[in-house]
Amino acid sequence: MSLSADPLLLSLHARVRMQQRGLPAAALALIRRYGRRQHDHQGCALVYLDRRGREAIRRHEGERTYRAYEKAWDAYLLERVGGAVLTTGHRTRRFRLE
Repeated sequence: MSLSADPLLLSLHARVRMQQRGLPAAALALIRRYGRRQHDHQGCALVYLDRRGREAIRRHEGERTYRAYEKAWDAYLLERVGGAVLTTGHRTRRFRLE
């Protein structure tokens, strides 16, 4: 797994939330790379994994990586478009599609 090509810029708030919620930075980087993006039309995007994203991780990163971070696949992140991650969390409900 080579995540150095896609640096994960985190706000202080995102770092705190990531630690509180037990989300590893490597898992968030994978979510950011393979996740589905929903733009809020105010300069931010919600990024989360759907079935296609999970399958892509398994296919491109391998079964070992997929299983290592499997507990984090319900996580999401909110990021500025083309910028830093603002916050992170765990999904407890489905996101409504636009």
